[in-house]
Parts: sequence; C-alpha cells; structure tokens
Amino acid sequence: MISNTLRRRARAALAPLSRPPLRPVPVPAGEPVVRAEGVTVRRGGRVLLDGVDLTVRAGELLALVGPNGAGKSTLLSAVSGDLTASARDGADGGSVRLFDREPTSWSPPELALRRAVLPQEAVVGFPFSVAELVAMGRAPWAGVGDPAEDDRIVAAAMAGTGVSHLADRRFPTLSGGERARVMFARVLAQDTQLLMLDEPTAALDIHHQELVLTIARTLARSGGAVIVVLHDLGLAAAYAHRVAILSQGRVAAQGPPGDVFTAPLLSDVYRHEVEVLPHPRTGIPLVVPLR
Repeated sequence: MISNTLRRRARAALAPLSRPPLRPVPVPAGEPVVRAEGVTVRRGGRVLLDGVDLTVRAGELLALVGPNGAGKSTLLSAVSGDLTASARDGADGGSVRLFDREPTSWSPPELALRRAVLPQEAVVGFPFSVAELVAMGRAPWAGVGDPAEDDRIVAAAMAGTGVSHLADRRFPTLSGGERARVMFARVLAQDTQLLMLDEPTAALDIHHQELVLTIARTLARSGGAVIVVLHDLGLAAAYAHRVAILSQGRVAAQGPPGDVFTAPLLSDVYRHEVEVLPHPRTGIPLVVPLR
C-alpha cells in the first residue's frame, strides 16, 4: 500500500506540472532578457567557460562566434537553463537570470513559454510528419493560449521557413537542410520572446542562410531577443546588433561587429591571418582569410 506521506510527496512533485503556467509578460525593448555574470563551467577537469559575463536585451540579436571548442554551445546551454547537471556537484559558478529570475525558478512549462532553443542536431525518434513536428512547438501553450491561434501560428512558421510544401513528408525522409528548416519552424511556432539558435545555418545553402537570419533579425526588430551561434563571420557581421567573440572559454571581445571585428583580434583568436575589409556598398565588415 502507498502511504499518505508518499501520496503527499507525489502530489507536491506533480503540482507544478498540473497547474496552468504563468503567462509570459513581454520585456520592454532595451531591457535585459538574459543576464549572465561570471558563468564558469567545468567538465572532466577542463574549464569550458571561465567567468563569462553576457547581457542580451529585448530588441537585440546577439551572435556568439569563435573557433571550435571556444565554448559557444556551452554558453548557450548555460544561459538557456538546460545546463544544470553539474550544479549538484559544485563544479559550476556564476549566475544566470532569464526574465529577471533564475532559470530553475521557472517551471518547465513556464520556461518553455519564454524561451525556445534550437540545438545543433535534430534528433527525432519517430517518423512524424513535418506538420506534426512543427505543431509540437505549440505544446507549451496548451491550456494557456487560444487553440484557434495554433493552426495560424504553425502555418505561418512553415510558410516563413519555406517548408509548407513538405507538410506531409516524414521527417526521416528529408535532406539535412530541410530538416534544419523544419526544426527552425518548430521553435518559431513556440512563439517565445527569447530565441536561442545553435548553428542554425550550418546545413543550409546561401538562400536559406539569409532567410533564417532575416527571420531572426525581424523577430528582434519586433521586440524579441535572439542569441545565435554562428561560424560564418560574414553572416554575424551582416545580421547581429552585437557579437561576443569567445576564445578558450572566455569572451575576448563583445560589441557591434564593426567595432570588434578587427584583423589583429580575429587573427589571434582563430590562429589564422585574416583581413577585415568594408563592403564597398554597405560598409559591413568582410572577413577574408589570407591564403
């Protein structure tokens, strides 16, 4: 038989999942959505992040750039609230606040209403259709939003990312680029103020790279906050309001691309000589490796 104590504990554990989550209140433009101070992450005796400070404001697109292993994805996981495993063994340090609260103070449904995360790899264990996968982005809004809006938001996300014609296709049958766009549509359908994208353009051709970052920049212009991990410095320079250059787990520089994309700094960070030239028409920095 189950004791009354166990029943009470079970009810207490399930209560946050059974209560309707708090509806998000948008942060005004210019106000912090993410604030990270002194974030330090250690794994297996290695320091992956070392005292990183980062602030992202509503209305801003911030690009995280840097060489492989610099800590970009780790930082994205830390500020999203997903990187919590080592907090129990005391290996991590610093603080992160999302919407002026610690990530762990939000219930999982409340967090899902406030920030959407696109990981590097799309892992789907069942042969869902494209339409079904994108519709899953609406799951956090069940019981909170207007069900009549779900179909409209899903359709808009699919149309915006150019995957409407794939609606009935099974996800495993898609190409790598098609999968990337479907998963991007899914996080767009989640309809959060904060969007976190980990290398969303890696599998895409030029047209779809520009499409994804145009959508991200438009979301920021409408009051959203976007953090995007990029390897293409040209895309970062063209679309980001600010960039944070990571090197060996630290922020080597952050600011507008025109200020921080300098040949000496990038050459040192990437360990390869580059030139930084202004685009002849727009003036946007172009980073050219010396060959």
